[in-house]
Amino acid sequence: KTISETITDNYSADINAKLFGKVDSALSYTGTRSKNIDSESGEMTEKSTYDNISAQGAFDWGKMRVTPRAEYKRNIKEGTMGIKSLDTTVITPSIMFKTNFALPKGFRLPFMKKAISLDNRIVYNGMISYAMSQSPVTAAENNSLLSFTSSMDYEITKNLRLTLNAALRRYWAKKIPEDEFMSYEIGSTVSFQF
Repeated sequence: KTISETITDNYSADINAKLFGKVDSALSYTGTRSKNIDSESGEMTEKSTYDNISAQGAFDWGKMRVTPRAEYKRNIKEGTMGIKSLDTTVITPSIMFKTNFALPKGFRLPFMKKAISLDNRIVYNGMISYAMSQSPVTAAENNSLLSFTSSMDYEITKNLRLTLNAALRRYWAKKIPEDEFMSYEIGSTVSFQF
């Protein structure tokens, strides 16, 4: 029977600031240091390191809210002899768009005196990201993923809403080309509220 002890240290820090009076910026860090120790021999059997750093800045561009973001992740696991069973680095730049606007609230049909009243409010969210993963240990972890997601919420009236969704993904595998793929999704939802 083997008895082991796990020691984990967690670290985190967040910095928020408004740059140039226009850009809402945020810098964040989280880290974990963990090790397993055999209680009988006192030797370390495994240790792991995890780091996550992200930075972003949000600003208004016309009627659109734009948020560029960059994220860095590093995950390492080592065994008794210092042999790594996991060593992955992922860098992901991305940019998000959000806008909210209203079209003219109604329209008039021919031969009708009364205009049809509509809310015509549109909320749009879109994001493009490119995740780049590298690993000297695991071949499958050497890849890149380009993603685009889009969502438009159209409020026709207070009780009627139409949502359109779309997503496109392109995956490149540097070491295993047969794993590469491209996928897309398109969907719509009509909501009635009573």
